[in-house]
Amino acid sequence: MGIKDDQRFLMVRQADGTWVERARFDSYALGGADLYVHSIAVDGQAYATQAGTDAARSRGFYRLDLETGKTDAHPLLDAPGFDLNPELIANHRTHKVIGAHIRTDADSTVWFDPEYKALQDKVDALLPGLVNRIDVAECGCAQRVLVTSSSDRQPPMYFLFDRTGGTLTPIGSARPQIQARQMAMTDFYRIKTRDGLEIPVWVTKPHGKGPFPAVVLVHGGPWVRGWDWEWEPESQFLAAHGYVVIRPEFRGSTGYGGKLFEAGFKQWGLKMQDDIADATRWASAQGLADAKRTCIAGASYGGYATLMGLVRNGDLYQCGVAWSAVTDINLMFDITWSDFAMQYKKFGMPALVGDQDKDAEQFKLTSPIAQAAHINRPLLLAHGGVDQRVPIDHAIKLKRVLESRGAPLTWIEYADEGHGWYKPANRIDFYDRMVKFLDANIGAGVGN
Repeated sequence: MGIKDDQRFLMVRQADGTWVERARFDSYALGGADLYVHSIAVDGQAYATQAGTDAARSRGFYRLDLETGKTDAHPLLDAPGFDLNPELIANHRTHKVIGAHIRTDADSTVWFDPEYKALQDKVDALLPGLVNRIDVAECGCAQRVLVTSSSDRQPPMYFLFDRTGGTLTPIGSARPQIQARQMAMTDFYRIKTRDGLEIPVWVTKPHGKGPFPAVVLVHGGPWVRGWDWEWEPESQFLAAHGYVVIRPEFRGSTGYGGKLFEAGFKQWGLKMQDDIADATRWASAQGLADAKRTCIAGASYGGYATLMGLVRNGDLYQCGVAWSAVTDINLMFDITWSDFAMQYKKFGMPALVGDQDKDAEQFKLTSPIAQAAHINRPLLLAHGGVDQRVPIDHAIKLKRVLESRGAPLTWIEYADEGHGWYKPANRIDFYDRMVKFLDANIGAGVGN
């Protein structure tokens, strides 16, 4: 695949060394990026992912004919409601693809080889209630395989499984101090928003009976899949302190079909924000979240959405925690030393976020800085001094506006951090201060 401006090209090299274009796509047009070349596998077959015909326009996995640039009529793998981007498992001795690791709500494996399907069944029986990923030697001839086991409550554990003896040998674990029985469970839902669009929502609920004080945690990107059914440290940290964590996959999120993704075009602070508010109200209506003790939080785009949540929905949120946050869309275009690629600024951002000239009035309405007069709830605002993705100018400009109004602001600056917290001391400091801020504003006893 080649890329030029806002176009993508599928080029195939011929026997004489020349290149022939087989297909062309608009990278940022609605429906324009439906086909992606995935790989040419060990079996010599080309594979691609492509949007299907289900209501969600979920991305399936197809065989690709390089001579025509077309996929088969039917996918080799699909999962309606989820986009697939498989990790193929190959036997290099036989030159066959024997399986694929895929991700729907959780990770799983599809085996094309019945021998390995039976092997998976044996491992799953020994490790029930866990996602058990099996990694095999490329030659397909090793007696032992690596098993990685995990769940929403269990960080990854690693085993060797002896295919002959049928025995599991533990060899290590991530975060061995974590006790799964003490962790909170995570559930996956799909809910309808006010305009009828279906969005996924992840809920991590603390032990006990709700409604609980709640943190609506907004993922960054925003053009990414935010979450998985796995042990997630932020959510578990908050749940351990008694907070139910609501994590919406708002429109613009990837991984759940083209319909959800494309519904987010040019919707920063608008329908994307409505989805987050609708997930908040849904959690309250379900008896999960206490409507009088709910905070919104997030980093990067999630920080932007936190600020716009306080601007637009001060009735829903009693406080906000925003870090590494975008505070003005125009600054994303105007700050020239960020690490945004010029091609993305020229072609991607105008299509996905908006055009500085044509959408100037919309940008004013959806700028936390321009709308800062509406931020009246307590806000914890944190930023890294050497952030190249969202430079600290974003936070400083908003800080000055809020301080000039006497708004309730708690400011944290980590001079040696970039886009997020990478140094353990800073992580410990931030999350300690975050939970104290939450406890003071929506914790047990607040609002009762």
